[in-house]
Amino acid sequence: MAWTATFLENYLTSHLNGYNSHFWSLCVEMQFYVFIAIVVLIAGKRGLSIVFPVCVLITCLRIANGAYVDIATHLRADEILSGACVGLVYHESRQFPKSYRLIFGIALLWTVASSPMSGPLQYLRPYASALLIFASLSHEQTNLGAFLTSKPMRYVAAISYALYVIHHALIQGWWNEGTVLARYLLKRPLSFALTFSLAHLSTFYWERYWQNASKAWITRNRQNAGSAIEQIS
Repeated sequence: MAWTATFLENYLTSHLNGYNSHFWSLCVEMQFYVFIAIVVLIAGKRGLSIVFPVCVLITCLRIANGAYVDIATHLRADEILSGACVGLVYHESRQFPKSYRLIFGIALLWTVASSPMSGPLQYLRPYASALLIFASLSHEQTNLGAFLTSKPMRYVAAISYALYVIHHALIQGWWNEGTVLARYLLKRPLSFALTFSLAHLSTFYWERYWQNASKAWITRNRQNAGSAIEQIS
């Protein structure tokens, strides 16, 4: 529990088990946030341009280590950094052509690069993911965009973090025991229903409480800082 709370389990893998093994990705995410926060603290927003060379550097490290898939941040963070690159270069006036053939081709590349059977092509996974995101953004006004922004999809997106965190606990032990019929006709539907219910409660009643509390704390601090500056002036 201590290593889970400190987001270091992707390097201390002996502490991973069936209930927390998926938390390695949260470790990579949190370590990226710390890194990028330090960059902005030192160099300001202009320092964000570092994500481009660092993304390529990590891919080169993966190639040098033969790491098609790894959970160590220095061999995995190009997945996140490629998304950060999209965030920095995306602009509504400069988009991918609204072509279903193009987005299908990119989706096919992403599928191949994500397959454990594709060998070295897996090194392209971060960039195929970034291209797929970039191409999807250009389809905001199309049927594809309408589907991706529909109410059911927005709901799944809203609770996706909680779904990810919770689901491992409901595929262990009793949930994965018994006959095939018992597991897939009884336990699996119950597992899905309970996972979505808990994710809903977590997202809208637990996470939202702390998010609102954090925003209120930041607002108070800014107001207090503004008042202090006015008094000094």
